[in-house]
Amino acid sequence: MKQITIKKKVKQLCCILLAVILCMGMTVPAMAASSRYYNAAVSSYKKYVKGKRGSYKIVDIDGNGIPELLMHNSSAGINEIRTYNPKTRKNVRAASVGYGKGYNFPIKYSRTCHTVMLCNASTGGTEYCIYRVRGTKATRIVKAERFNGRFQKGYKVNGKRVSGSTYSRSVKKYMQKAGVVWSSGM
Repeated sequence: MKQITIKKKVKQLCCILLAVILCMGMTVPAMAASSRYYNAAVSSYKKYVKGKRGSYKIVDIDGNGIPELLMHNSSAGINEIRTYNPKTRKNVRAASVGYGKGYNFPIKYSRTCHTVMLCNASTGGTEYCIYRVRGTKATRIVKAERFNGRFQKGYKVNGKRVSGSTYSRSVKKYMQKAGVVWSSGM
């Protein structure tokens, strides 16, 4: 009886030891692979922007070792976020916002908050869409609108009317230590 419980204990310890060894073995290649994906992503983005007008920045927003492309694409009239999928080896549009003729707003990004703010404007005011970037996805977390009084006045955040200070706090909360991709004006 005693011998059976000792065998069970030995099996349990062996399983735990094997699991620990496998987990440790998996982390090293993942770290080494991220630089390979970084270079592949940059190469893919450079092919994408070739022949397009506008300005862009390649930056790792979410800190996963694979950078994102933030592009003010004046050829298409959009500001966009593109991510690289290492499984398919392609870059994909994660989010985009079209902008009106003559309204060239910069793209802002925060590595601290893992967010990107795409801007749009019209004769009625401005709209800021803030996206959280994770992996190959960009999820809109805030839509902040400021109306200039031509059609309506005031501020909205995610569809609700708010005060000017609440509007500012909502944007600042997600855009800490923000960098900028300026429009080239082309």
